[in-house]
Amino acid sequence: MTTKREIAMLRQLPYFVAVAEELNFQRASERLNIAQSALSRRMRDLEKDLGEVPLFVRHARGVSLTSSGEALLVDARAILALVRAAGHRAEQAMLGELGRIQIAYSSGAIRSPFITGIFKAFDRALPIIEIDTHLLAIEQILAGLRDQSLAAGLLYGDTFDPDFAELTLAEEEFFLALPVSHALASANRIMLADVMEEDFIWYSRSHAPAIRQRLESELEQRGITLRVAMESPSAEATLGLVSNGLGLGFAPASTHWKQSFPDIVLRRIDDLAFSARLKMLWLATEETPVLARLIETAKVAIAQFDEEP
Repeated sequence: MTTKREIAMLRQLPYFVAVAEELNFQRASERLNIAQSALSRRMRDLEKDLGEVPLFVRHARGVSLTSSGEALLVDARAILALVRAAGHRAEQAMLGELGRIQIAYSSGAIRSPFITGIFKAFDRALPIIEIDTHLLAIEQILAGLRDQSLAAGLLYGDTFDPDFAELTLAEEEFFLALPVSHALASANRIMLADVMEEDFIWYSRSHAPAIRQRLESELEQRGITLRVAMESPSAEATLGLVSNGLGLGFAPASTHWKQSFPDIVLRRIDDLAFSARLKMLWLATEETPVLARLIETAKVAIAQFDEEP
Protein backbone atom coordinates (compact mmCIF):
# COMPACT_ATOMS: atom_id res chain seq x y z
CA MET A 1 0.00 0.00 0.00
CA THR A 2 1.38 3.42 -0.98
CA THR A 3 1.86 5.74 2.01
CA LYS A 4 1.39 9.51 2.14
CA ARG A 5 5.16 9.86 2.50
CA GLU A 6 5.78 7.87 -0.67
CA ILE A 7 3.19 9.92 -2.56
CA ALA A 8 4.87 13.11 -1.38
CA MET A 9 8.25 11.80 -2.57
CA LEU A 10 6.83 10.95 -6.00
CA ARG A 11 5.49 14.47 -6.34
CA GLN A 12 8.92 15.91 -5.59
CA LEU A 13 10.80 13.85 -8.18
CA PRO A 14 10.20 16.13 -11.22
CA TYR A 15 11.53 19.06 -9.19
CA PHE A 16 14.54 17.06 -8.04
CA VAL A 17 15.38 16.00 -11.62
CA ALA A 18 15.25 19.63 -12.78
CA VAL A 19 17.68 20.75 -10.05
CA ALA A 20 19.92 17.71 -10.64
CA GLU A 21 20.12 18.45 -14.37
CA GLU A 22 20.59 22.22 -14.05
CA LEU A 23 22.84 22.04 -10.95
CA ASN A 24 21.50 25.48 -10.17
CA PHE A 25 18.37 26.33 -8.18
CA GLN A 26 17.69 29.58 -10.03
CA ARG A 27 17.83 27.99 -13.49
CA ALA A 28 15.76 25.03 -12.25
CA SER A 29 13.11 27.34 -10.77
CA GLU A 30 12.90 29.25 -14.08
CA ARG A 31 12.58 25.97 -15.97
CA LEU A 32 9.78 24.84 -13.65
CA ASN A 33 8.19 28.28 -13.44
CA ILE A 34 8.08 28.33 -9.64
CA ALA A 35 9.73 30.51 -7.01
CA GLN A 36 13.28 29.57 -6.06
CA SER A 37 12.35 29.58 -2.38
CA ALA A 38 9.52 27.12 -3.02
CA LEU A 39 11.88 24.86 -4.97
CA SER A 40 14.46 24.94 -2.17
CA ARG A 41 11.73 24.03 0.32
CA ARG A 42 10.64 21.08 -1.82
CA MET A 43 14.19 19.73 -1.96
CA ARG A 44 14.58 20.04 1.81
CA ASP A 45 11.29 18.16 2.23
CA LEU A 46 12.51 15.44 -0.14
CA GLU A 47 15.76 15.01 1.78
CA LYS A 48 13.73 14.80 4.99
CA ASP A 49 11.31 12.23 3.54
CA LEU A 50 14.28 10.12 2.46
CA GLY A 51 15.47 10.04 6.06
CA GLU A 52 17.64 13.15 6.20
CA VAL A 53 19.66 11.98 3.20
CA PRO A 54 21.67 14.85 1.66
CA LEU A 55 21.18 15.06 -2.10
CA PHE A 56 23.13 18.23 -2.92
CA VAL A 57 26.34 19.93 -1.99
CA ARG A 58 25.70 23.68 -2.02
CA HIS A 59 28.29 25.94 -3.65
CA ALA A 60 28.44 29.70 -4.11
CA ARG A 61 27.22 29.51 -7.72
CA GLY A 62 25.24 26.31 -7.76
CA VAL A 63 25.11 22.78 -6.42
CA SER A 64 26.56 19.38 -7.16
CA LEU A 65 25.07 15.99 -6.47
CA THR A 66 26.12 13.79 -3.60
CA SER A 67 26.52 10.07 -4.26
CA SER A 68 22.97 9.66 -2.91
CA GLY A 69 21.76 12.36 -5.28
CA GLU A 70 23.42 10.68 -8.26
CA ALA A 71 21.79 7.35 -7.35
CA LEU A 72 18.39 8.98 -6.91
CA LEU A 73 18.66 10.77 -10.27
CA VAL A 74 18.97 7.45 -12.13
CA ASP A 75 15.91 6.01 -10.40
CA ALA A 76 13.91 9.25 -10.58
CA ARG A 77 14.32 9.43 -14.35
CA ALA A 78 13.23 5.80 -14.68
CA ILE A 79 10.21 6.35 -12.39
CA LEU A 80 9.08 9.45 -14.28
CA ALA A 81 9.46 7.62 -17.58
CA LEU A 82 7.23 4.85 -16.22
CA VAL A 83 4.66 7.40 -15.05
CA ARG A 84 4.59 9.02 -18.51
CA ALA A 85 4.29 5.61 -20.17
CA ALA A 86 1.47 4.62 -17.79
CA GLY A 87 -0.40 7.81 -18.60
CA HIS A 88 0.07 7.24 -22.32
CA ARG A 89 -1.16 3.65 -22.05
CA ALA A 90 -4.19 4.75 -20.04
CA GLU A 91 -5.03 7.31 -22.73
CA GLN A 92 -4.58 4.69 -25.46
CA ALA A 93 -6.91 2.32 -23.60
CA MET A 94 -9.52 5.08 -23.28
CA LEU A 95 -9.30 5.73 -27.03
CA GLY A 96 -9.50 2.02 -27.86
CA GLU A 97 -5.92 1.89 -29.13
CA LEU A 98 -4.68 -0.59 -26.53
CA GLY A 99 -6.08 -3.75 -25.02
CA ARG A 100 -7.01 -7.33 -25.72
CA ILE A 101 -10.13 -8.57 -27.45
CA GLN A 102 -11.70 -11.95 -28.17
CA ILE A 103 -13.22 -12.51 -31.62
CA ALA A 104 -14.79 -15.70 -32.95
CA TYR A 105 -15.69 -16.70 -36.48
CA SER A 106 -17.78 -19.57 -37.76
CA SER A 107 -16.40 -22.38 -39.86
CA GLY A 108 -18.69 -21.27 -42.67
CA ALA A 109 -16.72 -18.03 -42.91
CA ILE A 110 -13.25 -19.46 -42.35
CA ARG A 111 -11.88 -18.93 -45.88
CA SER A 112 -13.79 -15.82 -46.85
CA PRO A 113 -11.38 -13.16 -48.16
CA PHE A 114 -13.53 -10.61 -46.37
CA ILE A 115 -12.65 -12.21 -43.03
CA THR A 116 -8.97 -12.25 -43.99
CA GLY A 117 -9.21 -8.63 -45.11
CA ILE A 118 -10.89 -7.57 -41.87
CA PHE A 119 -8.18 -9.17 -39.72
CA LYS A 120 -5.44 -7.60 -41.85
CA ALA A 121 -7.16 -4.22 -41.49
CA PHE A 122 -7.33 -4.69 -37.71
CA ASP A 123 -3.62 -5.54 -37.61
CA ARG A 124 -2.63 -2.51 -39.69
CA ALA A 125 -4.83 0.03 -37.91
CA LEU A 126 -4.48 -1.30 -34.36
CA PRO A 127 -1.13 -3.10 -34.13
CA ILE A 128 -0.88 -2.92 -30.32
CA ILE A 129 -4.32 -4.39 -29.69
CA GLU A 130 -4.01 -8.11 -28.99
CA ILE A 131 -6.70 -10.01 -30.89
CA ASP A 132 -7.43 -13.60 -29.88
CA THR A 133 -9.40 -15.48 -32.54
CA HIS A 134 -11.53 -18.58 -32.05
CA LEU A 135 -13.16 -20.95 -34.55
CA LEU A 136 -16.57 -21.82 -33.06
CA ALA A 137 -20.01 -23.07 -34.02
CA ILE A 138 -22.74 -20.43 -34.44
CA GLU A 139 -24.43 -21.34 -31.13
CA GLN A 140 -21.11 -21.04 -29.28
CA ILE A 141 -20.46 -17.61 -30.80
CA LEU A 142 -23.87 -16.30 -29.77
CA ALA A 143 -23.48 -17.75 -26.27
CA GLY A 144 -20.01 -16.22 -25.95
CA LEU A 145 -21.33 -12.80 -26.96
CA ARG A 146 -24.12 -13.04 -24.39
CA ASP A 147 -21.83 -14.04 -21.50
CA GLN A 148 -19.25 -11.48 -22.70
CA SER A 149 -16.43 -14.01 -23.08
CA LEU A 150 -16.40 -12.84 -26.72
CA ALA A 151 -16.43 -9.24 -27.93
CA ALA A 152 -17.44 -9.90 -31.53
CA GLY A 153 -18.40 -12.68 -33.88
CA LEU A 154 -17.93 -13.02 -37.65
CA LEU A 155 -20.54 -15.24 -39.23
CA TYR A 156 -23.16 -15.64 -41.93
CA GLY A 157 -26.72 -14.73 -41.01
CA ASP A 158 -29.80 -12.64 -41.68
CA THR A 159 -31.76 -11.90 -38.51
CA PHE A 160 -30.39 -12.13 -34.99
CA ASP A 161 -31.63 -11.41 -31.48
CA PRO A 162 -32.27 -7.66 -30.94
CA ASP A 163 -29.73 -7.78 -28.10
CA PHE A 164 -27.06 -7.88 -30.80
CA ALA A 165 -25.78 -5.05 -32.94
CA GLU A 166 -24.45 -5.96 -36.35
CA LEU A 167 -22.46 -4.75 -39.33
CA THR A 168 -22.81 -6.39 -42.74
CA LEU A 169 -19.33 -7.04 -44.12
CA ALA A 170 -20.39 -8.50 -47.45
CA GLU A 171 -23.18 -10.25 -49.31
CA GLU A 172 -21.68 -13.22 -51.10
CA GLU A 173 -23.30 -14.99 -54.03
CA PHE A 174 -23.04 -18.79 -54.03
CA PHE A 175 -22.37 -20.89 -57.12
CA LEU A 176 -22.54 -24.54 -58.04
CA ALA A 177 -19.21 -26.29 -57.37
CA LEU A 178 -18.41 -29.31 -59.52
CA PRO A 179 -15.31 -31.17 -60.73
CA VAL A 180 -13.79 -30.01 -64.02
CA SER A 181 -14.31 -33.57 -65.27
CA HIS A 182 -18.07 -33.37 -64.73
CA ALA A 183 -20.22 -33.29 -67.87
CA LEU A 184 -21.83 -30.00 -66.79
CA ALA A 185 -18.51 -28.23 -66.17
CA SER A 186 -18.30 -27.06 -69.79
CA ALA A 187 -22.04 -26.73 -70.48
CA ASN A 188 -23.24 -23.46 -72.00
CA ARG A 189 -25.82 -23.11 -69.26
CA ILE A 190 -26.91 -25.07 -66.21
CA MET A 191 -30.47 -25.33 -64.92
CA LEU A 192 -31.80 -26.94 -61.73
CA ALA A 193 -33.31 -29.70 -63.85
CA ASP A 194 -29.78 -30.66 -64.91
CA VAL A 195 -28.68 -31.48 -61.35
CA MET A 196 -31.80 -33.14 -59.93
CA GLU A 197 -30.18 -36.59 -60.03
CA GLU A 198 -26.87 -35.48 -58.51
CA ASP A 199 -25.67 -36.09 -54.95
CA PHE A 200 -25.05 -32.88 -53.01
CA ILE A 201 -22.83 -31.76 -50.17
CA TRP A 202 -25.06 -29.72 -47.86
CA TYR A 203 -24.12 -27.12 -45.26
CA SER A 204 -24.68 -28.34 -41.70
CA ARG A 205 -27.31 -26.64 -39.57
CA SER A 206 -24.96 -26.24 -36.59
CA HIS A 207 -22.05 -24.62 -38.46
CA ALA A 208 -23.66 -22.73 -41.34
CA PRO A 209 -27.39 -22.38 -40.60
CA ALA A 210 -27.83 -19.11 -42.52
CA ILE A 211 -26.38 -20.50 -45.76
CA ARG A 212 -28.41 -23.69 -45.45
CA GLN A 213 -31.62 -21.81 -44.68
CA ARG A 214 -31.11 -19.43 -47.61
CA LEU A 215 -30.48 -22.31 -50.04
CA GLU A 216 -33.38 -24.43 -48.80
CA SER A 217 -35.72 -21.42 -48.95
CA GLU A 218 -34.81 -20.77 -52.59
CA LEU A 219 -35.36 -24.42 -53.49
CA GLU A 220 -38.62 -24.63 -51.54
CA GLN A 221 -40.01 -21.65 -53.47
CA ARG A 222 -39.40 -23.64 -56.63
CA GLY A 223 -40.84 -26.86 -55.20
CA ILE A 224 -37.50 -28.62 -55.57
CA THR A 225 -35.64 -30.96 -53.22
CA LEU A 226 -32.07 -31.92 -54.04
CA ARG A 227 -30.52 -35.22 -52.96
CA VAL A 228 -28.19 -34.68 -49.97
CA ALA A 229 -25.34 -37.18 -49.65
CA MET A 230 -23.53 -35.64 -46.68
CA GLU A 231 -23.13 -32.43 -44.71
CA SER A 232 -20.24 -29.99 -44.49
CA PRO A 233 -19.35 -27.27 -41.95
CA SER A 234 -17.84 -24.79 -44.41
CA ALA A 235 -17.27 -23.80 -48.02
CA GLU A 236 -13.70 -25.05 -47.82
CA ALA A 237 -14.82 -28.46 -46.57
CA THR A 238 -17.50 -28.56 -49.26
CA LEU A 239 -14.94 -27.91 -51.97
CA GLY A 240 -12.70 -30.63 -50.55
CA LEU A 241 -15.52 -33.16 -50.71
CA VAL A 242 -16.47 -32.07 -54.24
CA SER A 243 -12.83 -32.39 -55.27
CA ASN A 244 -12.85 -35.99 -54.01
CA GLY A 245 -15.87 -36.80 -56.16
CA LEU A 246 -18.34 -37.21 -53.29
CA GLY A 247 -20.97 -34.90 -54.74
CA LEU A 248 -21.68 -31.38 -55.95
CA GLY A 249 -21.93 -28.38 -53.66
CA PHE A 250 -22.34 -24.65 -53.38
CA ALA A 251 -19.61 -22.13 -52.56
CA PRO A 252 -19.10 -18.37 -52.79
CA ALA A 253 -16.99 -17.14 -55.68
CA SER A 254 -14.93 -15.13 -53.20
CA THR A 255 -13.50 -18.30 -51.67
CA HIS A 256 -9.84 -18.81 -52.61
CA TRP A 257 -10.72 -22.09 -54.28
CA LYS A 258 -8.61 -21.87 -57.45
CA GLN A 259 -5.30 -22.26 -55.63
CA SER A 260 -6.43 -25.05 -53.29
CA PHE A 261 -8.85 -26.81 -55.63
CA PRO A 262 -7.71 -26.35 -59.25
CA ASP A 263 -9.79 -29.38 -60.26
CA ILE A 264 -13.06 -27.59 -59.41
CA VAL A 265 -15.11 -25.05 -61.34
CA LEU A 266 -17.82 -22.75 -60.02
CA ARG A 267 -20.83 -22.26 -62.29
CA ARG A 268 -24.01 -20.25 -61.93
CA ILE A 269 -27.31 -22.15 -62.07
CA ASP A 270 -29.46 -19.93 -64.27
CA ASP A 271 -32.73 -20.53 -62.41
CA LEU A 272 -31.23 -20.48 -58.90
CA ALA A 273 -29.56 -17.45 -57.40
CA PHE A 274 -28.88 -17.14 -53.70
CA SER A 275 -26.49 -15.24 -51.47
CA ALA A 276 -25.65 -15.00 -47.77
CA ARG A 277 -24.70 -12.01 -45.65
CA LEU A 278 -21.40 -12.11 -43.81
CA LYS A 279 -21.75 -10.07 -40.63
CA MET A 280 -19.86 -8.78 -37.64
CA LEU A 281 -21.98 -9.21 -34.52
CA TRP A 282 -21.57 -7.85 -30.98
CA LEU A 283 -23.66 -7.32 -27.85
CA ALA A 284 -25.32 -3.93 -28.27
CA THR A 285 -24.82 -2.96 -24.62
CA GLU A 286 -21.11 -3.83 -24.50
CA GLU A 287 -19.39 -1.50 -26.96
CA THR A 288 -16.01 -0.95 -25.27
CA PRO A 289 -13.45 1.55 -26.61
CA VAL A 290 -11.44 -1.27 -28.19
CA LEU A 291 -14.54 -2.77 -29.80
CA ALA A 292 -15.60 0.68 -31.06
CA ARG A 293 -12.22 1.04 -32.80
CA LEU A 294 -12.59 -2.42 -34.33
CA ILE A 295 -16.04 -1.54 -35.66
CA GLU A 296 -14.73 1.69 -37.21
CA THR A 297 -11.79 -0.20 -38.73
CA ALA A 298 -14.20 -2.78 -40.18
CA LYS A 299 -16.30 0.00 -41.74
CA VAL A 300 -13.21 1.45 -43.42
CA ALA A 301 -12.22 -2.00 -44.68
CA ILE A 302 -15.73 -2.54 -46.12
CA ALA A 303 -15.50 0.75 -48.01
CA GLN A 304 -12.15 -0.34 -49.44
CA PHE A 305 -13.61 -3.72 -50.49
CA ASP A 306 -16.41 -1.89 -52.31
CA GLU A 307 -13.92 0.30 -54.17
CA GLU A 308 -11.86 -2.64 -55.44
CA PRO A 309 -12.52 -3.62 -59.07
